[in-house]
Amino acid sequence: MDLPTAGVDAGINPERDGALGDDAGPDSVGHAARYPSDRTQSPITPFVAERIRSMAGASRDPAVFAKVGDSITVSNQFMYCFANQPDSINGDIDQTVALFASGSPASFERESIAAGVGWSSGMVLAGTPSPLEREIEAGNASIAVVMYGTNDAEGGNLDTFGSNLLGIVDTLIAAGVVPVLSSIPPRDYNANDVRVPFYNDMVRALAEARQIPLVDFHREAALLPGFGLGGDGLHPRGSGGGCDFSSQGLQAGYNTRNRITIEAIDRVRRILDSSQAEFDTEAPGWLGQGSKAEPIQVDLAALPFTHSADTSVSTERHNQVYACSPANEGGAEVWYLLHSEQATRVRINIADRGDVDVDLHVLAGAVDASACTARDDRSLDVDLAAGDNYLVVDTYVSGGIELAGEYLLTIRAL
Repeated sequence: MDLPTAGVDAGINPERDGALGDDAGPDSVGHAARYPSDRTQSPITPFVAERIRSMAGASRDPAVFAKVGDSITVSNQFMYCFANQPDSINGDIDQTVALFASGSPASFERESIAAGVGWSSGMVLAGTPSPLEREIEAGNASIAVVMYGTNDAEGGNLDTFGSNLLGIVDTLIAAGVVPVLSSIPPRDYNANDVRVPFYNDMVRALAEARQIPLVDFHREAALLPGFGLGGDGLHPRGSGGGCDFSSQGLQAGYNTRNRITIEAIDRVRRILDSSQAEFDTEAPGWLGQGSKAEPIQVDLAALPFTHSADTSVSTERHNQVYACSPANEGGAEVWYLLHSEQATRVRINIADRGDVDVDLHVLAGAVDASACTARDDRSLDVDLAAGDNYLVVDTYVSGGIELAGEYLLTIRAL
């Protein structure tokens, strides 16, 4: 397929965190970085490093981090062991352990207000002030480790999960706290276990949208015997308190999570104190501008695909009504080209929040609205023929008002 190198910025707002979609190509120096799914720590390029530094509040305590999550975060197997002679990892990470062990309050053993047993992502945002706001105030942390989704998967409302996660991350950033997102581990619990990859795709989309660090716990846990889980098939198991980082100790899920989480915190610490300028000189980007003439490229042979954009800054308005729906979609659009050499079945998910209402439209083999074969405001399972198909994220119009705004998009093969 032809890859465009120029075009209008249909879905991009460079002045707002998270509106991404530039034609970054393979070299993301000066551009937003796409986060590959084949590595545990997301890239920290010069662009990402600058974004991280710009988020950090000058009044936040550089020796304190916060824990935000559910019971997998509440457990005394998560991070507590670093306060009590953990295994040495390396000089830099040992320095980071010593720093956060010296904080007031000490981060490793502190019980977070923003983490609770059985919590889904909405619970930390509930109330005034919310548990998240109270934790931000009480701990004065500079970094927050965030992991939700295991309990959200029981409800199965991915759109709500994405909206809540946006709220969590943006609340932290507004307070000058750098979020570090984590994917959730595999589950061996019930029929809802199959939802886990779709929730992790949404986590990745948001991490890319805000250009914040992502640590892929799922990638590591999937390689462990029994996924590193305990007997309930839901929570990780620990070994030796959680900080036994021998080959045997790292067969346990909590030990693995502790090891990769402290590495992620160390990477952020070194970016914030300028002891390291960046960790990656380049990372993949997105090809295309999101316009009808130059859509963002999606290679269906290389799924999952994640992206974020904002229809409120798009000048693309080609379709008002599609053949697959009578709804008024006269607002602004962002266009994607879905290409495959063979027929592919995919699930497309989208999440927005507040008054934003953007919808998915799949066009089979042509850019005309008459080619629309499927439409939904949240999720589509579609069979795509080999060759070029199109996805249009279009803005719904209600009472003459365009309900435009930011969205998170994920595409995964079924």
